[in-house]
Amino acid sequence: MPSIDPDALDASGRYRLMISAIVPRPIAWVTTLFPDGSVNAAPFSYFNGVSSSPPLVSVAVGRRGRIPEGVSRKKDTVANLERTGELVVNLVSGPAAGAMVASSVVSEVARNGLETVPSETVAVPGLAAARVRMEARIHALLDLPEAHTTIVVARVLRFRVAEGVLDARGLVDLAALDPVGRLGGEDYGRVTEVRTIPRPDAGG
Repeated sequence: MPSIDPDALDASGRYRLMISAIVPRPIAWVTTLFPDGSVNAAPFSYFNGVSSSPPLVSVAVGRRGRIPEGVSRKKDTVANLERTGELVVNLVSGPAAGAMVASSVVSEVARNGLETVPSETVAVPGLAAARVRMEARIHALLDLPEAHTTIVVARVLRFRVAEGVLDARGLVDLAALDPVGRLGGEDYGRVTEVRTIPRPDAGG
């Protein structure tokens, strides 16, 4: 098995290796508010759950501009969060994948023609295309200067789940959610195979 020293790779090489090896990654399609009240929507795939009690999720938001030049600035998402403390994490389903990718270039909702819906607990609206939305408030912001990244830890205040997506057990129905995962390069994937693997009995 080849051994790769990450320090021997340039920033682009490390990025390609990590995003193609850490797969599939869920996508947080985050909405925040600009100072003028308009809505920003941007996708981030370094995203996951942190805790269920309290309900916390994390999103890693890289800065604009790149290393090795060392010139970077905060993305609109972080700037908006520092000002308002509120966000909505919208999960991405198959039909919305194209719009999600487009918003990675132009994040203003109005310019992308995305429909928004009011939230219950925060001023930030969610995206109508999302079958699961998490209305949230900042729990912690961790700035990582060397990585040119801010880790956003947000506490979920309200889950909004589309009709038919939640089953009788309280689980999200995977087929109904139809989640899109981020892969390497410009590739995305959908869950096409599910295996149930019971846990072994740990009792004596």
